[in-house]
Amino acid sequence: MSSAQSLRFTTALVAVLGFTGACSRASAESEAVPAGEKPAAVAAAQPGAAAQAAPASEAPPAQPSYSEQTFDVSISGPTSAPRGEPVEVTVVLKAKDGFKVNPEYPIKFRFGASEAVEPELPVLKQEQAKIETYSAELRGKVKLTQPGARAVRGKLSFGVCRKDVCIPDSRELVWTITAS
Repeated sequence: MSSAQSLRFTTALVAVLGFTGACSRASAESEAVPAGEKPAAVAAAQPGAAAQAAPASEAPPAQPSYSEQTFDVSISGPTSAPRGEPVEVTVVLKAKDGFKVNPEYPIKFRFGASEAVEPELPVLKQEQAKIETYSAELRGKVKLTQPGARAVRGKLSFGVCRKDVCIPDSRELVWTITAS
């Protein structure tokens, strides 16, 4: 192995160990995982699984919710509102299957570009979130500047952990509202 390859390997290893250590501290009280039990999400997080993962260009299309083995995420709000009035948007993460929300991973929701939709804040950050052991909730407001059906888009970034593994992830979410 060349010295450049060795340096890259060492840098990558330190980064992985640092992230894993943060997750371990965050989930120190989690349930023990029975020997041999590895749900699909945990197996996917194991070394070598990256080669089997779908390329980023094949990310799932945005939708209002996702239900995965280790988490559920959703975006919601009213189905209609007067144009120009602030409307509350709620983004929810729920950990499942023995996983917990990792409070050390910076959970955030970044609003995407949406025609005639103006978010009060472009990013809902962890400091504004209500984080509990198995769930996190972010609330924000948007204004609709034109009448008609409008898509409120954004990307939720988060991490869920178990005693043996942490999984950082993100999902594109979209919710539709009609402005009068």
